[in-house]
Amino acid sequence: MIKLVFFRISQGNFDSGFNVFVQVQELGSDQLAKFDGHLPASPEIPELYKSWQKSYSRLDKSARVRAKGGGKPFNPNKTTVVPDCRESSQAFINSMKTWLGASGNSEVQRLRENLSRYLGSEENEVRVFIETENEMLQKLPWHEWDLFSKIYTKAETVLSPLEVQPGNPPPARGKSKVRILGILGNSEGIEVSEDQELLDNLPDADVHFIVEPKRYELSANLWGQNWDILFFAGHSKSSETSGNIYINTDDTISLEDLKNGLRKAIQSGLQLAIFNSCDGLQLAKDLAGLRIPQTIVMREEVPDKIAREFLKHFLSAFSSGKSLYLAVREARERLHDDGLDGDFPGSAWLPVIYQNPGWNPPTWQEFVFSPGTWKLAHTQPIRFKSTSGIKWFDDLDDDLRTFRSKNTVQMGIKVAFSPDGKYLAYASEERIDLLSTLNWHTVFHFDDRVPTWDLRNWHVEPWFTAVTFSPDGQLIVGVGHNKVRIWDRGTEKPLHSCSKKMDPIQGFFDWLCLDAVAFSPDGQILAMNEDNNIAFWNADTGQRLHELSGHKEEVTSLAFSPDGKILISGSYDRTISLWNVRERKQFGTLEGHTSAVYTVAFSPDGQYIASGDKDHKIILWPLYNDSSPQILTGHSQEVFSVAFSADSKILASGSADGKIKMWRVSTGELVETLPEEHRRGVTSLTFSPDGRHIASGDRDLTVRIWQRE
Repeated sequence: MIKLVFFRISQGNFDSGFNVFVQVQELGSDQLAKFDGHLPASPEIPELYKSWQKSYSRLDKSARVRAKGGGKPFNPNKTTVVPDCRESSQAFINSMKTWLGASGNSEVQRLRENLSRYLGSEENEVRVFIETENEMLQKLPWHEWDLFSKIYTKAETVLSPLEVQPGNPPPARGKSKVRILGILGNSEGIEVSEDQELLDNLPDADVHFIVEPKRYELSANLWGQNWDILFFAGHSKSSETSGNIYINTDDTISLEDLKNGLRKAIQSGLQLAIFNSCDGLQLAKDLAGLRIPQTIVMREEVPDKIAREFLKHFLSAFSSGKSLYLAVREARERLHDDGLDGDFPGSAWLPVIYQNPGWNPPTWQEFVFSPGTWKLAHTQPIRFKSTSGIKWFDDLDDDLRTFRSKNTVQMGIKVAFSPDGKYLAYASEERIDLLSTLNWHTVFHFDDRVPTWDLRNWHVEPWFTAVTFSPDGQLIVGVGHNKVRIWDRGTEKPLHSCSKKMDPIQGFFDWLCLDAVAFSPDGQILAMNEDNNIAFWNADTGQRLHELSGHKEEVTSLAFSPDGKILISGSYDRTISLWNVRERKQFGTLEGHTSAVYTVAFSPDGQYIASGDKDHKIILWPLYNDSSPQILTGHSQEVFSVAFSADSKILASGSADGKIKMWRVSTGELVETLPEEHRRGVTSLTFSPDGRHIASGDRDLTVRIWQRE
C-alpha cells in the first residue's frame, strides 16, 4: 500500500515556529485524514545550516559548479576541513532531529501521533510532499526525520510548490524504448564521461547525446523530437530569480531562455528531468512553472564523485523496477554505506525530487511497455452440456441479432479473480467453477440448478452471465436467469437466492446477454442491473435495499469507485451515469459514446473511468484534471470488456474481434496486442491482483490465462 502525506507549510518562520496543515491519503483514494499542527521555534537551525554550509564549501570536492572567474576550487588542508565539516553537519542534524522529535513539545508529539496513526503499517511505502516556498525549509534534509528514516523505511520526502498548476497527459505515441535527451555541458574540472556511459548502458533506452551544444542546437533538439527524460551533466548555478546551466565553455543560459522549447517538450511527453549538477533548486522551480511532472536536482554544490555515484545507484535501482522515490532513497543510502558521505559530510542530503503532486511518476517499465511481454500460460476448455453444443449457441446468437438489432450478444464465459489472487472463478451454464491459481486446476464448483425456460420453442439451460467475489473473498456471487445466487466460499454452501425485477420477455434476453453485478469496496452493497434500473442488495441477508432510476434504456455494466462513494453505470442509452452511493442519487452523466455502452471500469487509483461500446471505441475519462477524454481506437468490432491493472497504469480491452489490447493509461497509446487471439470474441477479462496474470473468457467457451514474462 502507498500512502501520501502532504505537509503544507505556508506561514511562519524559525523564530516563531511554523503552522502546518497535513493531509494523509492512500494513493488512488480520497483523503483519509486532515489535521493541523505546529512546529516550534528553532532559530538555531538556520545558523547551524549556514555553519555546515561554510565548512562544506571549503572541501576539496571538484564541484559541479563553476568557480567565479573560471578559477580552480579552493584546496585547503583536508585533515582540518573534513573533521570541521563533519562536526558542523552532525550539530545541524542533531538540532533538526530535536526540532522534529521534541519529546517535551505537545504540538510536535500530537503531529507525530497523528501521522503514525494514519500511515498505518510500517511496511507501507510513504511519499511525503513538503509543500513550501520557504527556501530554508526546502534545503532541510527532511528524510533524516526519524519517523521516515527509522520507522517508515520505505518513505521518501520530496519538495512541492504551494501552488500547483495541473498538466495534461502526454499525447499517445508508439515507442518501445525510453527516449532520453542527454546534455553534456561544460565539464571543466569534472568527469561527465562516466555519466554518459551509465546512460548508454540503460536497458530499453534510446539516448541521444549533445556535447557542449550551442544554444540553437539545444533548442532544436527540444523542438524537434519527443523525449521521456531530460538529463543534464555539467556545471549549473541558481540565482534568486533563475536557474542557469553552463552548456559549453562560453555560454551560460537560464531555463527561461529555453522556456518555449521546454514547454513543447513537456506537452509532447517529457515527464522527468535530472540535473546531475550543482545548486539546482531554482532549476526545479523553473521547470515546475512549465508544468513538468518531476525533476531531480542537487540542493547545493555537489562533489563530482558524489554526483557520479549517486547517478550510478539511482539508475540501477530505477531501471530495475523501483519507484522513483525508493530509487532516490536507495541511491542516497548507498552513498552513506559506501563511505562517501564521510569524505564529504552532508553530501548525501543533496539529491531531492521536486514533484508536482498531481502526478504519479511512472516506473522505468511504465516508460516503456515492451511488445511481447505477455504469453499464454493456460487454456481451460469448458464442457457444453447441451447436445447441440456450440451450434445451438450460434443459432441463438443469430436469432437474437435478428430479434434485437441494437444488441450484440455477449453470451460467453465471464471471469473474476479472488481479492487475494488465489482463485479464478468462471461462470458457465448452471454453475460457477473455481480454479486454483497455483496450478489452474479446478478445486470446486458451485452448482445451483433452476427450472428451464421455455420461450418461443427455445429450450434453454440456465446460464450464469456474471460472477464476482466479495471484497473479503468470502462470498461468490453468480447472476443469471434473473436469479442471483450467493455462496459462502469457505463452507462451499449456498446462502441466498434472490430474484431480479425484470420484464419477462426483456429479462430473457438480458439473462443471456448483459447481467451486471458489483460489490461496494466495504462489502455492504451488492449492486445489480434490472432493466433500466439498478438495485442495491445486502449480500449477507439477501435483502433488497434500494433502486436507482435514471437511464432511458437497459443498464449493461456497473463499477464502484475505490472509496465506494461513486457507482458508475453504462447503458444502451449511450451514456454513463455517476451515482452518489450514500445519497442514492445521480449527480452526473458522461456523454461521448455514439452507440450502446457495453462495459465500464473504475481505475484502482480513482483517477479514471474507462468504457467500451458497440462502435468499437474505448473512452478514457479523467476525473480530476482538466484533460479531455481520450478516445482509443484499434478494435474492429464491439468492445465487450475493459479492465485496469492494479497499479492503474495499463488498461486491457477485449472485443468481439477476438483481440485483447493493452493501452497505457497516462497517454492512451496502444502498447501491445496479445499474440493469441480468441477465435470467437472476448466477452470478459480481468487482471490478477498482483498484475502477473490476465484471465479472459470468450464465446468459444474457453478461459485463457496470460502470464507476464
